[in-house]
Amino acid sequence: MRSLKIVGVCVIAAFVVSQAATASAALPELGRCVKLSSRTGVYKYKNCVVLSEGAKGAYEWQPGPGPSPKFLAEASEVTLETVGKTKVTCASAEIDGEWTGSKTASVMVAFRGCVSRERGCGANPSKPVEILTEQPVDGELGFLEQGTMPKVGLDLKPKSGETTMFEFTCGGPPETTFPEHWVVEGSVIARIRVVDTMKAIFSLLYKAPGGKQMPEKFETGLKDTLTANRLTETGPTTEQAGLTLKEEEKPWIPGEYEEALEIKAK
Repeated sequence: MRSLKIVGVCVIAAFVVSQAATASAALPELGRCVKLSSRTGVYKYKNCVVLSEGAKGAYEWQPGPGPSPKFLAEASEVTLETVGKTKVTCASAEIDGEWTGSKTASVMVAFRGCVSRERGCGANPSKPVEILTEQPVDGELGFLEQGTMPKVGLDLKPKSGETTMFEFTCGGPPETTFPEHWVVEGSVIARIRVVDTMKAIFSLLYKAPGGKQMPEKFETGLKDTLTANRLTETGPTTEQAGLTLKEEEKPWIPGEYEEALEIKAK
């Protein structure tokens, strides 16, 4: 009988370790830490980080969004800058997204009130100072840094098979200056907080001093940045570019989920 009890304990312990290993392999991951009606959960507390011995916890982790998967982040200052110091500034930004899985999202981005060297910049004549993604782009979660204080990023990139994030023109009719056409390709990573806790709010950090995005890649990924292709009066030019967003001069821009969600990083 004693040996059977030992075997039973070992099986439960192995199950908990297996669950923890599986969760760790999937991180970072968006989901919900759900309270159970009975103590059969893997986790002790409502952030689903501390494991329960013998799977007798009050909480269980459910990957992916719930019935309300949308989110929105807004900024009041926008700067798209090349390493050659050419800038486009905008008066506001909206990042309007929807979680499509535990790591993925579909996102629309819009910048409004955009100018460069006192010329309006827009996606088309009907929107002369508005730059936007013409179709949704993909969002993906990834580690910027693992460890006891993990950092997580949200990567925005064109859908598979596409390369363009933004396409717009600065100047042109009714202005008399030569219209400067921009095609911005590649992707851009923002650090995201809050992690490892259920919240209905979050923040994003888009920072690019001198046109160089910080960060430029996920911890184990390849370099992941923007490239600005411009057709100017003197000919075409291609440069690395970076995106900075602020809210009332604060570096982190605020966002809200439709419901409380958690980005699990440990």
